Amino acid sequence: MTSPDPAARFVALTEQKREMQAALNAVNEQLESAEADMLKDLDARNLDSVKTKDGWTVYARRELSVKTRDGADVVGNILVLGEPALLTANWQRLKSRVREWLTREDLGTWEIDESRLPPAVRAAFEIGEFRKLGARRS
Repeated sequence: MTSPDPAARFVALTEQKREMQAALNAVNEQLESAEADMLKDLDARNLDSVKTKDGWTVYARRELSVKTRDGADVVGNILVLGEPALLTANWQRLKSRVREWLTREDLGTWEIDESRLPPAVRAAFEIGEFRKLGARRS
């Protein structure tokens, strides 16, 4: 019994991976366009979700956007906050902290209200929101 040539097997799998990645990239481009169309449709119908005939629920969820302001002294502003741990944090941790500041106890959710943010955060970051689609079997 002879074992397959490891180099040939590796090359074959590499080619297969590249072909599959190219196909996935094409699907992702189409999905991006479909997502934009679906969000417009949900907005036009004033809905947050829809059920499909084949048992799926397509839903929109709010996402928080935190971006650095052009020319902002991000490091200096974070040090002013007295939270040096945010200097080594990733964006998810930073977004999580901003979400904590924006969360309204009376609503049980966050709302964009920059007056609730420390001045150093307002100076260093642009805060916004966007909607993103998800889908699950109902």
